Amino acid sequence: MSLLNVLEIIVIGGLFGLEFFSVIAWLVCMLTDRKNLQRRKKYATMCLVSIVALILIMIVSVILNFKRNAM
Repeated sequence: MSLLNVLEIIVIGGLFGLEFFSVIAWLVCMLTDRKNLQRRKKYATMCLVSIVALILIMIVSVILNFKRNAM
């Protein structure tokens, strides 16, 4: 397994962890402190950033796989 594949697995795992944490934290914040809109926005933004980063990584991964297979 190459270094790029290992790094990709680590980054994707970290992003899934961030997404999982932000969703759980947002739900807890929503249930316990409904009036604190700033905290809910922070966790929603964290979740959005992790989703966008995952989408970008998947797009780059597909492009790299097509380039490897075309050679």
